This record gives sequence, C-alpha cells and structure tokens, in this order.
Amino acid sequence: MGRRRRLARTAARWLAQVRHRLHRFPRGVYIDVGARGGYPFWREQLGLGHRGVVVHAFEPNPASMAELLPFAARFPNLHLHAMAVSLKDGKRRFHVTRNPDCATLLEPLAEVAGRNPMIPANSLEILETIEVETISLRTFLQRERIETVELLKIDTEGHD
Repeated sequence: MGRRRRLARTAARWLAQVRHRLHRFPRGVYIDVGARGGYPFWREQLGLGHRGVVVHAFEPNPASMAELLPFAARFPNLHLHAMAVSLKDGKRRFHVTRNPDCATLLEPLAEVAGRNPMIPANSLEILETIEVETISLRTFLQRERIETVELLKIDTEGHD
C-alpha cells in the first residue's frame, strides 16, 4: 500500500506542475513590439516552445534583428517581423543610436539623456538613419486574422 500512495502522490505532484504550466503559459498570441533582446522574456515568461504559444516580435533595427534570427530557427511559433509598429502603414526614418536600446523612430534628444542618469553618455548619438517599413497594429491583426492577443508588450523608446 505504501508504494501505491507514493506513486499517487508523485502523480498528483506531476499533474499539479502540468496544470501550473498550462495556466502560466495560456495558449494564444503574444506580441512584442520593440523586441530587441526579447528571447529570455519569450521563453521564461511567455512559455515560447510550449504548445499553442505564438509570439510575433517586431524589431526594425537590422543589427538587433540579426541577433534574434537564430531563435526563429529553433521555435516555429516565433514569427519575427523586421519592421516598426506605428500609427500608419508605410515607411519612416529610424535612428540607429550608439546604444541599441535607444534606437527610435523619434529624433533622439541629447537633453533628455543629460537629465536622466539612467542613460549613459553618448547613448543617443545617431550612428545612422535608415528607412524602415511601418505597420499599424490594426493592419497587422487584420492581415494575420488575429482576434485575441494574450499580451501586448511595447518598448519603443518614446513611440509607445
């Protein structure tokens, strides 16, 4: 009888863990706008790799997108979009800055960095300005036929 009880307890613990994971990572669509460095977040917090979890990640910075590409090869439910999300579809100027975390569609303001001790010196220095494709969330959701989004994360350096 002791062995059966141990097996039942082990099975109950295992089932509780499975239920916790299913609850923690509900099936559905997750969208990450400004996805630079997003892989740990997708994997650990959203459950990328679990059944039914789909992540659409937007990143207009070519260097940051290059860092994300290997993850798309490993996870078929990770869809990378090399474009910026904006209010309108089209093209916009995108400023690649010395600190990739500060790259933005907006014109970087040096005085903002001067007033904020969290922004290291020269972070907002523009290295180049490129033209990127933009899409509105409305257009994207209609195009992909997405009706429900579990989580929308936006980190777009002021263009939120």
